[in-house]
Amino acid sequence: MKKIVRTYAKVLPFGLIALAVLKSGSAQAACSLGNNVQNYILQQVSDVYVDSGLAPGASLGRKGQYTFPTPWKLNCTGTSPIYLKTNIAQGAQTSGDVYELTVGGQRSGVGIRLAMSINGGDFLPMPITRQLSLSTGSPAYTESDTIEAELVRTASPVVYGAVDQGLGVGASNFYNGTGEVGGPGQYQTVHTGSMKLVRPACAMDVGSLNQTVNLGSYSTKDLQDPASTTPWIPFKLTMAQCSDPDVLVDITFGSAEDKDQHNPNLFSLRTGGPAGLGIALSTDDGSNASMLPGVIGTFPGKLTGDSYHFRARLERTPVALTAGQFDRPVTVLVNYR
Repeated sequence: MKKIVRTYAKVLPFGLIALAVLKSGSAQAACSLGNNVQNYILQQVSDVYVDSGLAPGASLGRKGQYTFPTPWKLNCTGTSPIYLKTNIAQGAQTSGDVYELTVGGQRSGVGIRLAMSINGGDFLPMPITRQLSLSTGSPAYTESDTIEAELVRTASPVVYGAVDQGLGVGASNFYNGTGEVGGPGQYQTVHTGSMKLVRPACAMDVGSLNQTVNLGSYSTKDLQDPASTTPWIPFKLTMAQCSDPDVLVDITFGSAEDKDQHNPNLFSLRTGGPAGLGIALSTDDGSNASMLPGVIGTFPGKLTGDSYHFRARLERTPVALTAGQFDRPVTVLVNYR
């Protein structure tokens, strides 16, 4: 029995882009922004494949940097310590230095880790807190920043789909005086843009999909009883590639047109083969569930090298038995979700 498979996998090139959006400066009691500042929008131009088996903190291989084209400035009056803070946005989705993205309002299992390079220095993980002493008559404080963003796995179960857009995942603030008086003045806030989390591609081994299952040779006299069957012959379909244990696999043998007209639970041998016989398929995993023509069977995911076990045999149908040979192709449709 030959099997032909159609698998579905989409692989798109990686891309990370940042878009600058102007934002008006805001005034504070002692210091104020001396120019417009810009926001950072983090988005992916290709789907993000997320392996649910990755350990929390593991990188997804998506990392990008963005340098703001215009340095920002602070002008000050009086004498006051100024506190500069780059924060990870606080809220239910924040864990340490990682902001967890959401899909449909649910934790997604994927977060963003942010770091910043200040005036060409080393990248420091956010949040960062600094203190400056600025006063009237001092030159305006000028700073040029580069933000680095990396997608990482979190401890939450993975939820696949489009990431909720517009979330503020990080912000740079300046505070006057003690650090809280007058509230923060924001600059260079990080927002989420378009991003989609998808399962990694899986694929069956080509050799196992093109195998021939030999059901054996038998005498018609051994199959005269209407309840006669031949011995079960095992075969298996093997995963060539799959790293996601949470994937579900739909396997369908044939279609409704493959049913034997006298027993719809069997695959017909088609015209030209022996009459009075059909092919039975079932799982060979302890449950021994029948695989009926054109009916989807759903199985839990298996990792690379693991197999799905099946078996096949001939069974009598309620018509007169005749001798003959047959070669019966059966198409197998495999879908991962």
